[in-house]
Amino acid sequence: MLSDDTTTRFREALREHCAASGGSHDKVHGLVRTAADEARDRGISAEQFVIWLKQIWEELISEGVLPRTADAARMREVIISSAIKAYYVQ
Repeated sequence: MLSDDTTTRFREALREHCAASGGSHDKVHGLVRTAADEARDRGISAEQFVIWLKQIWEELISEGVLPRTADAARMREVIISSAIKAYYVQ
């Protein structure tokens, strides 16, 4: 869906964020904006973009990188909200 480079960078930013117990917040949100721009440029719908984010999130949970906790769920919702805003606000 999105480029391998964007996907890899986003996954790594989430890993770093989790490993730093909430660090790299700006990096994650910066990559959300970059990914939103790429999605728009490729003609990917906002819904598909959100699905892409959720798939990455679930993969990282399955790999044991991200926890399945209430705090992590809140972080995911913040990231998704940020992604939707970034997609529609250029």
